[in-house]
Amino acid sequence: VIHNAIQSLPPQGQRVMMLSLDGLKNHEIAEILGVSINTVKTIKLRAFRTIRKNLDRHTFTLFMLCWGNPR
Repeated sequence: VIHNAIQSLPPQGQRVMMLSLDGLKNHEIAEILGVSINTVKTIKLRAFRTIRKNLDRHTFTLFMLCWGNPR
C-alpha cells in the first residue's frame, strides 16, 4: 500500500521519497539530485500530503494488519 502511494507521486517526488527511505538526509538528497535543500523539503512536504491522502482510505486495513486480532 505504501509502495503504491509512493508510485503515485511525480517522478521527482518518487526519487526524493525513495532516497529518504534509504536513510539519506535532505542535504544528501539535494546533492544527488542537484537541487537546493529547500527544494527537497518542499518536494517531501507535497509527497507526504499526497501519501497521507492515499493512505487515509486504507487506515483501517493497515491498523488490522499491524494490530489485528491477538490470538
